[in-house]
Amino acid sequence: MRITTAALVVLASGLLLCGCVDNEVTLFVEHMKVQPKPPTCVSNTGDEKAAEGVIDLAVAQSFGGYYYVTNAAMIREEYDNLRAETDGVFIEGMEVYVVSTGGGMVGSSEYYEYQMYIPPQSSDIVPAIAMPHSVVQELADGYGCNRADSYDPAEMFEISGGVLGPTEDFVSGIQTEYYDSVYAVVRFLGHTGGGSDLTTPEYSFLITPCCNCLVNWSNCSTPCNTFCSEPEDITSCNVGVLSGNGTISELAVDCRAIYHGSLGSWEEPYYDSTETVTCDTCTETTED
Repeated sequence: MRITTAALVVLASGLLLCGCVDNEVTLFVEHMKVQPKPPTCVSNTGDEKAAEGVIDLAVAQSFGGYYYVTNAAMIREEYDNLRAETDGVFIEGMEVYVVSTGGGMVGSSEYYEYQMYIPPQSSDIVPAIAMPHSVVQELADGYGCNRADSYDPAEMFEISGGVLGPTEDFVSGIQTEYYDSVYAVVRFLGHTGGGSDLTTPEYSFLITPCCNCLVNWSNCSTPCNTFCSEPEDITSCNVGVLSGNGTISELAVDCRAIYHGSLGSWEEPYYDSTETVTCDTCTETTED
């Protein structure tokens, strides 16, 4: 379910960029597009603009965004040499960092290698990272938001008062919270067909972090449901991320998608007896 930015390769963290000339007219980011929807997960140039986004620190790996980038350069002719320079732009990489609304940097900047061509006087969608995984993890740690995949499946349920259910630690860790918004700042770097280096001006996108706001936990009340029941279809191309249209309830990932098949068997008391349960026997027991 990863977005197309999964192909990006991290080159450096906190890289100091040099040798590129800022060009605020030739190449620039116009806006961020809304998240595409399954099953195609393809973003189109005609899609709506996303004003801001939400990221669930409990389940998101990163915030993948779809930037609408414009190359405003015109084709130039060199009459003396009897040739034309296309002034198409070859994007070679991008730098991204995250800052708080107060201006402090969260984590460090990261540079990603990227390969894309944008012809002169045209615009295209550039899928890229808006918030790296390292920043997601740092925010989750700082706010005390437990990552959904950090729970030990064997310790998620217990018998309490004769009733089988989630442990107190598990329940207390899936409370929904919202935190202070941050800005994801990105710029793309590359060169023209004539070999001139350039970079876009920095583009900022507002993102609100939350914990468990994009997870539907209602289907994880028993081991059988959690580990054995088939999860609902994924409704987001970038799990744990919301930007643009769509509501939080519509885009919440089914908790069973996180834990399905993660525990092959477990000890579970049924009818005053303890037995080893698997998904096959669990289904039979719950149907009785």
